[in-house]
Amino acid sequence: MSDDSMGAKLWDEHPGERLRDVIMLPRTRDDAEVAMFYDEAANRLADSFRGQPFDDTMLIPWLNHRRHALELSLKGLIRYACRLRRKAGHVDTAHPLDLEMLNKRLRHEISHNLTALVIELDAHLTALDLDPLDPEIRQHIEAVAEVDEKGMSFRYASQLPTAPQRSDGGHPQIRLNFPSLRQEFATQYNTLTGLFTVLELQEDAFDF
Repeated sequence: MSDDSMGAKLWDEHPGERLRDVIMLPRTRDDAEVAMFYDEAANRLADSFRGQPFDDTMLIPWLNHRRHALELSLKGLIRYACRLRRKAGHVDTAHPLDLEMLNKRLRHEISHNLTALVIELDAHLTALDLDPLDPEIRQHIEAVAEVDEKGMSFRYASQLPTAPQRSDGGHPQIRLNFPSLRQEFATQYNTLTGLFTVLELQEDAFDF
């Protein structure tokens, strides 16, 4: 079955006819671009925050979007770095550069593992004579991985992080400063995606 035919019945049942009602399904296979979509969706959710109890309902989807934006950005950076290394004629048996092998490694071996993605990216950055990930970004990703290492904690009820037991015996709760949390994710995401510019400059400097 081709990509164009997948879910065609769903699309056919809701054709976009009036311009003001239309939304387009992007035709992209680029991890970084899809990461931007998740970032935008997370920002739209965050904009709905009013400091009211009902806001709790958007936290899990928001965290899932934010985490997925990080994961896809890391994968996009790895793909870009590998493309540069292939053009430069690098050979690396520990961290495959071949596109087919890279796809297999990212999809099946590393999958959603944030820690493994950071290690993979750092290896390629080092091979390109670039600095490894900034310590603050690394610390942020490690903090996210602590509560959701493999991309499941914010997707399924059975995997949700649990609050520690309270010393007073009260009901366990995780209370968060949402504006602060939002700013932390936004800052680190923007810093991480800034590495695409670094790789672009490296590509321009290469004499292939």
